[in-house]
Amino acid sequence: MRTVTIVGKGKSAEHAGDFIEGDVCSINDALRILPGGRAKWVFLTDVSTWAKLHRFHRTVDHFVCPQYSMTNTDLWKRPGWLNPNKVTVYHDRACEGDHHSLLARIANGRICHHSTTTGAMHWLVKEAKYERVKLIGIDADGGYAAGTEPVSSEVFDGIVSQHGEAFFAEWRLIAQRLAGLLTSVYGAHFEWWHEATEQL
Repeated sequence: MRTVTIVGKGKSAEHAGDFIEGDVCSINDALRILPGGRAKWVFLTDVSTWAKLHRFHRTVDHFVCPQYSMTNTDLWKRPGWLNPNKVTVYHDRACEGDHHSLLARIANGRICHHSTTTGAMHWLVKEAKYERVKLIGIDADGGYAAGTEPVSSEVFDGIVSQHGEAFFAEWRLIAQRLAGLLTSVYGAHFEWWHEATEQL
């Protein structure tokens, strides 16, 4: 079964080394805490993340992002170190995280980009054809794994003003909702870190 492990920046990502199987997908700069900073995929939305990735450009196979985040700063003004052949852009704007919005996006053949994580989940199953997706560092209780860099206060404040203080928990529920839909539509299997620890 073709497997990828998505690593976010939540505190549970500190256990990623024991959880990772198959290819590795980093959400933003979570690869900072991965051995050698290696990842097959890095998904990002906030263009300020490019500046955090400079030292990893040789250890990442592919960067993937929504087109709207690139046009905000102009794709052709990307960092000079970035090989354009290593960048994949999907042409979808952000969507809402309710069941109807996610299902409508899937039915229209588009990517469910509510957050960087949901965009990665959907794209990896739909476009990269992964059958099994493991997730760690996508935590409901907030906080960041040691060694990762929190989002800028400007970005964080913008998210809080739009979604409230409990957005980590809300976004985790949306990711779980999407996983259920992707399982129904594509037959993909999702495994979450908290499920693995409950079985120990």
